[in-house]
Amino acid sequence: MLTFLVLLSCKNLTIETKSSKENQTKVLLKEKEKEKDTILNKVNQFKNVLCSESKKDEDGFYNFSCEGFAISNSIIKSDDVNQVEFINIKFKDIDKAIIRCIKKTELISSQPTILKKNDVYIFLFPLVGDHNFGWLLYYYKEYKLFFLGKRICYLNTKYENGKVSYKDFTKIYQEKEILVVSMESEKIVVNDQDYKNYPNYNDGKLIELKDSYQFRFDLKNIDFYKKYNNGDFEGDYVKMINTGIIKPLK
Repeated sequence: MLTFLVLLSCKNLTIETKSSKENQTKVLLKEKEKEKDTILNKVNQFKNVLCSESKKDEDGFYNFSCEGFAISNSIIKSDDVNQVEFINIKFKDIDKAIIRCIKKTELISSQPTILKKNDVYIFLFPLVGDHNFGWLLYYYKEYKLFFLGKRICYLNTKYENGKVSYKDFTKIYQEKEILVVSMESEKIVVNDQDYKNYPNYNDGKLIELKDSYQFRFDLKNIDFYKKYNNGDFEGDYVKMINTGIIKPLK
């Protein structure tokens, strides 16, 4: 009888200990999710910049103006293997240019969504072929242009054939040195078997929450350009020339 009571007591202790650990885990997960969401408030949120309709030419290049600047793109060089996309951003007091040296099979940028908070601008360039493929992210502050990275990001099938685009469900926040691109999880696919074919499109730390996916960028570790394993590179054109990374393109 004593042995049975001891065993029963141990069994109950095991159940209580297991239950206690599960509760602690749930609390920690809730705290972790709460911590991730503290940045997502209106004080930290970037606002959309109003721009004119893009004047697309017959090749599909964009050319439009916003309050305080104008932006356009073109292909300035192309061969059987590579192409060079040139994105010109003309502010009132300075011109900035993005150079994208990419494979001929890569997608050029589509008209960007532009957001602003204080004197900081975010340029979110969609990459759209036959379907929504992904996006590029640039960060402009104090006359300096930084390339944060690019991400493959398919739309969910039910939205692919509609008029939904990334700008319709994307919010961007910054708190101190962390930038967060938040997208509704219902709209996008973050894990797809096909993604393994595009290893250069996974910049930013992915965090999966209940109703959204976050792509986080540490602003302490950013640069004006990136070079990828396949030889592609892009970033601030003039800065790349001045630092000897590339020569001026003729």
